[in-house]
Amino acid sequence: MNIGFAGSDNFSLKILSGLTEIIADGSSSMSLVLTIPAKNQGRGKILTETPISSFSKKNSFFIETIVSGRHIVDSLKDRISDLDYLIVASFGYILGESILSLPKHGCINVHPSILPRWRGAAPIQRAIEAGDKVTGVSIIKMGSNLDAGPIWSIVKQEIDKNDTYADLEAKLAKISLQMLKKFLKTPHDKITYNPQNEKKATYAKKIISNELKIDWTQPAVEIVRKINALYPKPCTYTYLNDRRLKLGKAEVLEHQKFFKKAPGTLLVSKDRKGALLAVHCGSGMLKINLIQKESGNWIDAKSFINGFKNSSEIVFGRKI
Repeated sequence: MNIGFAGSDNFSLKILSGLTEIIADGSSSMSLVLTIPAKNQGRGKILTETPISSFSKKNSFFIETIVSGRHIVDSLKDRISDLDYLIVASFGYILGESILSLPKHGCINVHPSILPRWRGAAPIQRAIEAGDKVTGVSIIKMGSNLDAGPIWSIVKQEIDKNDTYADLEAKLAKISLQMLKKFLKTPHDKITYNPQNEKKATYAKKIISNELKIDWTQPAVEIVRKINALYPKPCTYTYLNDRRLKLGKAEVLEHQKFFKKAPGTLLVSKDRKGALLAVHCGSGMLKINLIQKESGNWIDAKSFINGFKNSSEIVFGRKI
């Protein structure tokens, strides 16, 4: 079987890496990899190619960088037409019909949600942020509308209450590869697809910068979900005086009573058993396990607390 792959981020890298192992028995060949152009990343705005590009070069795959999902050169059309399937995971472009119609048996999308819930750019993050108890992976045949194609199979995955994006992404990538292994072993004339229920469709909008700053007046449970959903990238943040701090791996403090303080006020404690970096919220309190100062590395709560020079009341969110 002749397959191709299209992707651009770390989730798609996990899929491509796993596919490489799946096809190592010679049952299929990876004759084409598509990715998107390099982008300026980080505070230094360094031009960085996608992880798919780096991996493909290392493994001597034929790789093409395209600047549009609608129009491609004729020579690339010929290559895609030679494919049995083009497998797509977190590509970054919406593919037009002129590309979707080229592979012999269509373009197959690996989507990390239980479709039709959470169509769109950020399904893993939005599932955590919304407090969903269960998510999963859907493998669909792609159509012209975003993530709306008919479904081959869905496998569900429970979301643990303190799962971060990184945790859940790894679980869903593993499930995706198990599904793809089964899919590629199934003769194409035995594969059937079922339409999605359009009435149940919801959309996972792209993460934008103005939603990253923490509002400590919100309930602790909602803030924890947001912190975990956006860790390790792009990350939520707050301010301590004039310093911006990124937050990672939080959990709600349950079954504990404290004197109520203004939202954003820190409760700091340290003993032989460990350290506690807790924050008062609009309702309830949360515990922060990881924090990153500007231009610094991630550090745990104990290391952060060790940097305090006095015991005066500290409030997150204030920017002098």
